[in-house]
Amino acid sequence: AQGRISQIHGAGQTHHYQYDSAGNLTSHSDPSGAQSNYRYSAQAGQAHLLTDYTDPLGRLLLKTEYDQDGRIVRQTDGQGKTIHITTDVARQRQTIKDRNGHTTAYDFDQRGNVTQITDAAGGITRYAYDANDNEIEVIDPLGRKTTRAYDQYGNITEETNPLGQTTRTAYNSAGQITRITDAAGHATENTWDSATNDLTAITNPLGQATRLGYDPKGSLNRLTDAAGQATSYHYAKHNGAQRKQSETAPDGTVTRYGYDSHGNQSSTATSAVLSPGAAPTAIQTASEHDAAGRLTSQTDPEGQRSSYHYDAAGQLTEETNPLGQITRHQYNQRGDKTQTTHPSGLTDTWAYDAEGRETRACQAGLCTQTQYDSLGRAIQTTDPAGHTSATAYDAAGQVTSATDPLGHSTTYQYDLAGRQTQSTDPLGRSTHYRYDAAGNLTEETNPLGQITRHSYNAAHQKT
Repeated sequence: AQGRISQIHGAGQTHHYQYDSAGNLTSHSDPSGAQSNYRYSAQAGQAHLLTDYTDPLGRLLLKTEYDQDGRIVRQTDGQGKTIHITTDVARQRQTIKDRNGHTTAYDFDQRGNVTQITDAAGGITRYAYDANDNEIEVIDPLGRKTTRAYDQYGNITEETNPLGQTTRTAYNSAGQITRITDAAGHATENTWDSATNDLTAITNPLGQATRLGYDPKGSLNRLTDAAGQATSYHYAKHNGAQRKQSETAPDGTVTRYGYDSHGNQSSTATSAVLSPGAAPTAIQTASEHDAAGRLTSQTDPEGQRSSYHYDAAGQLTEETNPLGQITRHQYNQRGDKTQTTHPSGLTDTWAYDAEGRETRACQAGLCTQTQYDSLGRAIQTTDPAGHTSATAYDAAGQVTSATDPLGHSTTYQYDLAGRQTQSTDPLGRSTHYRYDAAGNLTEETNPLGQITRHSYNAAHQKT
């Protein structure tokens, strides 16, 4: 015996694990009997490097190849699409070419921290670190700088945005956040129980507190909001685990929960007063689960039952509604849904690019197509009528223009903190926006020069 886990048994369910002579996990079987398999490199010195992953349907979903030093050089998914990884040790650079052929480069310092990322569009993000490898500075592709300061334990104590506005965070000796002060000086405070480390109160900048209470086992049993409205919770041991048995809302509505022998929630019963003066009405739902914990049936308060079926990989393949009508689903090798057939016989289909992004969605034969740029952002959408809309972005991923099917464009501008400061419609009419230090919208000036002002209290609630 090597001390490896071969079985995990609980709540009537068992997981099985098998290993090779090198101690590598070679298979896992879930409680339903679905088995996943793993293979490892046969090269000398690489016995623990995973090369193949096969799912319970027998599909090879991931194949990984390594160089002589054990670094990943290629990964191929179930669709046969490959990611290529090149590592230049001398230059401390790694490049990753995605399944669509777009390359992202990563530069590292001597300690292995990422110092620069060059995206597929040429945008560069730079990073700087302190002596403890804490990230202290980030400069985005537009040159906007965010800085951070840390305490001796590595907790972020200050974060300053590109506008110079600083948010401060304080901690107790256990590393728990005790105070967050926004750039406008408004503070939210957390109170902790020093004996149990439980959060007992959250006080907003107005001094309004939400309070939390716990039972002897540490489960939340009472939550009182700032208005004094309390919700209570009751727990009981079920199959060796603490589970919520009931919840009582501030208005007295009680919801009770039931569980099956595996610990899955199997019923919900709510006793509610539906009209003034009426007796409480019980509203019940029921559900069943398979050995893997997947929902197999659901019965609504009207007694209407729906059922669900899955393949060995856990993908939902059939849904049967209370009328006995069946909806069927199909998937590709990567697990993306490719087809849904409705009880009427109408079919919805989906297509994806090599990175798994949806490129075509068809409902009853009416298709919408989407194109993406090298960074995976949607840049063009064509509706079933052939009308095309386009979206453009800046180097930081912010939308700079949106063009409708008639060629009319609306443009957008942003401040250094990424907040929208101006939008200009297709007729050239501009609306301007201003914000306070906390990021709240304070003014909107429409194309006629008319100003709408917004004011807020210390808790950022509009007044």
